[in-house]
Amino acid sequence: MQMYTSASPTHRWLGPGSVVALACAGLAACGGGDAGPAPAESAFVPQDASGTVRGQLPAVGAGGSAGTAAPPAPPVPRGGATPAETADLMVEAALAGDPARYLELVAAADPELATEQRNWAADLRRRRPSELALALEDVGVEGVAGVEGVEGAVATATVRARWRMPGSAEPRSASWPARFVRGAGAGGGWRYAGETWERIEGDGVVVLYLPGSEGAARGAAATLPAIRRRVHLALAIPGDDALARHGQVVKLYPSMAHLQASIYLSYADGLSGWHEPGESLKLLVTAHTTTERLGLVLAHEYTHAATFSLGAAADDMPWWVEEGVAELLAPAAAAPGRARLEWPAARAAMQQRARAHGVVDFRELADFEGAARAHTDAVYDQGRAMAAFVRARHGDAGLRTWLRYLAAGASLEDATRETLGTSFADLERAFRAEVAPAR
Repeated sequence: MQMYTSASPTHRWLGPGSVVALACAGLAACGGGDAGPAPAESAFVPQDASGTVRGQLPAVGAGGSAGTAAPPAPPVPRGGATPAETADLMVEAALAGDPARYLELVAAADPELATEQRNWAADLRRRRPSELALALEDVGVEGVAGVEGVEGAVATATVRARWRMPGSAEPRSASWPARFVRGAGAGGGWRYAGETWERIEGDGVVVLYLPGSEGAARGAAATLPAIRRRVHLALAIPGDDALARHGQVVKLYPSMAHLQASIYLSYADGLSGWHEPGESLKLLVTAHTTTERLGLVLAHEYTHAATFSLGAAADDMPWWVEEGVAELLAPAAAAPGRARLEWPAARAAMQQRARAHGVVDFRELADFEGAARAHTDAVYDQGRAMAAFVRARHGDAGLRTWLRYLAAGASLEDATRETLGTSFADLERAFRAEVAPAR
């Protein structure tokens, strides 16, 4: 869930179907708003487990005689008395950089959303927004929530988010249709439950999409099963493997801003797709997305899913390995009969790149959070060329074994020595000799 700021922590109802929650980073320094007096103690009114607004707890012994025990504290709530109050609390948690409190406000009945929201919240510790605001429009309660483990009502709303990250000159914004669900009993209250998706199912595939993207959703549901089989074959993933047995969830986003905001508030790079272990495959789909492009992005992101299944440490592989393998395998996986990328073609493309930009030290391409962000094109292009080079020298089995060692947690040097019989320094020297621009 995501948000932006104002100079006031006041919350204003704009009508029966609209509410705006406003907050700023320095709550103590915020001035009053123009929509009535601000709460005396806090911009955010806490709620009890049933969603009822509760006041501040009295001080121990207040109003009683000496020695009188204080009443037991009520259970800590997980959600607000209304979806709007939950939005307030989410803003407060995000501004405070408090992932644990934020996640108490999320009802993630499916494992993909749960993982996505954990990752979203974890980024608050690294990069906390300086300004946030969250608006809910067209709020409506629809009755019993069809969410496993949640009893009560479900509300829908259009979320309009605006936020600014430290050092950013301009705020960013995004909007999407969302759901909030209300639990029953202790620990109840309203909690955020993700987007209000439409749903199409295929063979082992669930595609979630928003109105206007039905054509792309049907295309994804029809093509992904075959893509999965081709990727499994390329990586020798058996049919009884957990990945093959587990259904794959795909989410289609109609705007770049919505896709970026679903990853982290701080994420600002352009992208066509996204996948992390345990998350759905996230794709950008617009009116300009062709069938061919949709297939390529699906194949690229699903190759990530397959690579992550190779071992518990797969997400710790160098970034250029993850992207290079996905770029190498995706074209042939995307369409039946398409020739796979062999080394002569990969070498020619890399030679052209080397003439224009040189060859980047692979150590500079390893860390997604580090220096590699300045060399994104090289992460993909040079990574693909090296993956093709390894496959040309050591065959499909050699490439797969190298990947499995890396996925098991071996260092790049150890995996290369154990599976390819050489040091990575020698492998890189041989690669550079092959891709040196022709004179």
